[in-house]
Amino acid sequence: MFDYLNGEITRREPPTVVLDVNGVGYALTVPLSSLRKLPASGSAKVLVHVHSTEDSLRLYGFASAEDRDAFRMLIGVSRVGPALAVTILSGCDAAALCRYLAEEDTAALTRIKGIGKRLAERLVVELKPMLEQIVVPGVPAEDAELGQIAGDAVKALISLGDRRKAAEAAVREALKSMPKPRSAEELTLEALRYRS
Repeated sequence: MFDYLNGEITRREPPTVVLDVNGVGYALTVPLSSLRKLPASGSAKVLVHVHSTEDSLRLYGFASAEDRDAFRMLIGVSRVGPALAVTILSGCDAAALCRYLAEEDTAALTRIKGIGKRLAERLVVELKPMLEQIVVPGVPAEDAELGQIAGDAVKALISLGDRRKAAEAAVREALKSMPKPRSAEELTLEALRYRS
């Protein structure tokens, strides 16, 4: 329905941000990790996730594609709804969450408000295999096409045996010499030069 909204921030009452888009005020629920990245007022582009149920329609806002991807991953876990996902992402950003999951650091996960021991274990089991769906850190969130190309290049390197962190580092280095790759294949070939 919506991918993002571009407008003026007229009100911030955490976790709610009101964004005026051509005279229409959209109330967005925004995790604190994203709220910190948004301006206090003025123009802003906010990525959106629309969550609808039988009796309500709610908009959730994010400052980066990583945070939105993490939110979508979280709500895919049994018994984790949008409210709990917002609470979790208010306690840590997407990069930290992914690091804890990748390292199976349940102790760090339980330090986040809303996550108990059993949920931490379930998150690791269900989400660790999905980590490659989070977009590549360092790729601008507003450049969706580049993000997709970079993500596909990371997946290609992982399929060749690289660890995710090493694959992301190689892709980031490749993007410095090839900032506008035409395809994931082209970027992957360039990234092969930077494999550690």
